Amino acid sequence: MLDGCSKIQSFMRIVLPLAAPALVTMSLISFLMTWNEFLLAVILISSPRNFTFPAALTGVGATYYGGFRYGILAAGSVLGLIPMLIFFTLFRKLLVKGLTQGAVKG
Repeated sequence: MLDGCSKIQSFMRIVLPLAAPALVTMSLISFLMTWNEFLLAVILISSPRNFTFPAALTGVGATYYGGFRYGILAAGSVLGLIPMLIFFTLFRKLLVKGLTQGAVKG
């Protein structure tokens, strides 16, 4: 190996920094898709402890009379946005780099 690096050191110093934007982009997209999964949680998951956030929010905001409590739904939606905003704020530079990395011809 070049300059006395082992395989693990070369992976950590060369490959991982080059792949970081793509890894962050894919992890953010997959987090966003699983956080917002509604149909799978409502249809396939029968246990009330295993619902995703949107399915649980629908259960909390629904009334017995077939209506919705829109104030609770709005407050819950804002609270549900907070983790996504934190992730996107922390990793926005890598996200933009990962999304535009393959779009530029060199």
